[in-house]
Amino acid sequence: MRRAVARQMVGSVLGAVSSVLGSILVFIAAGKALGPELFGTFALTYAIISLLGLIFDFGYTVSFLRNTRKPADNSPGELPKQALGLKVALFVVLTPFAVGVPFLTGTNLLVGMVLWVGLSLISLGNFYSTMLRAIGLHSKDAVNLFISNFAGLVIAGVAYFAWPEGLGFSFVFATIGIVYCTLTMRLWTGHFRLSGGRFVWADILVEMRKNFVYMLDAMGRRSFGFFDVAILGLFAPFETVGLYQAAQKVTQGVSIFAQPFNNVLLPRLSQSAGDVATFNRKARTAFVAQLLFGLAAGAVLVVLGPSILSWLFSEAFMPAAELFSYFAALIILRYATSALTISKTAQGFFRERLYANLFSVAALLVIGPVLTYVANVKGLLVGLILSNVLGSVVLILLTRQRPVSK
Repeated sequence: MRRAVARQMVGSVLGAVSSVLGSILVFIAAGKALGPELFGTFALTYAIISLLGLIFDFGYTVSFLRNTRKPADNSPGELPKQALGLKVALFVVLTPFAVGVPFLTGTNLLVGMVLWVGLSLISLGNFYSTMLRAIGLHSKDAVNLFISNFAGLVIAGVAYFAWPEGLGFSFVFATIGIVYCTLTMRLWTGHFRLSGGRFVWADILVEMRKNFVYMLDAMGRRSFGFFDVAILGLFAPFETVGLYQAAQKVTQGVSIFAQPFNNVLLPRLSQSAGDVATFNRKARTAFVAQLLFGLAAGAVLVVLGPSILSWLFSEAFMPAAELFSYFAALIILRYATSALTISKTAQGFFRERLYANLFSVAALLVIGPVLTYVANVKGLLVGLILSNVLGSVVLILLTRQRPVSK
């Protein structure tokens, strides 16, 4: 049993790392090829379309993971047709908004369209692969992720040497989406099938209401890395956006093991939730471990960040080096607050975590533009730090006033 769990954990870690690392390497290649200004335009377009992509995800990467079960008789599992119908409806509704993004960012219309199709295909791949991970096929999904991201890196290499434009790098995400969706669908059809009759709009609306809370949860957890770029794009020139994104990608590379670390801690804490003394001991250990990990990552970023930036990108991006002290503070804070969030989640405070995350996002949307207008990119980073602190405070207050959720 432990060996099976360990294999699943390793598969989960490899899949997560290959996805994050693949994205970082693609953006590094784009930054080196395009330079700060054009890279900023590309990054801003990607960020806004990714926010639409989070809506298109509609929280299925969470709900399927919690609700999908493998039938006891080894018969194929079932995917309700209304869930797939909702994905189709969302794509139709969101596509006109995606068409408008290039007009906002001043980039080529085709760049935005290829990005939207690519990110939509990646979302569709995740839609199916989450069901596979829910029945324990983590390792096979990790292999699919690795192959897909490797294919994307090949296209990124071609774009870097032969097609150094935003359109060339947008095809990277289309390639990842096509490969990942194809591989995942082949695996999915061996374990699941569609259920239900024809599509009925009333059923799709019911499905939307049922999954809406999961969509909000995903937005609360995953939108920070896109909202910050969108806010900066409102007040700063594209060159500044490009410099910020370069520093952000170096930061993500330094802290690449944050999510896998969380994946290891959460199950261990959840198993001890019923024993207060054991849980508190493990929670304290988790907090200290996360804090030390964050301090180490922050120190690496401050000391080596400028050298890494110069090596990975170019001298044109060196003005971004002054941002690393702010990013280091943000890393340390996020590691510490991550330990708090993991502990509360393990105790069953899912709804409270959702409210705290949404409050944190709302705080960023209010504080971020003001501070960015006043102090440019440094003001934005201060806004990110403050919104994270406020979200943690709200989580503490909510969980102190409520019993553990069942």
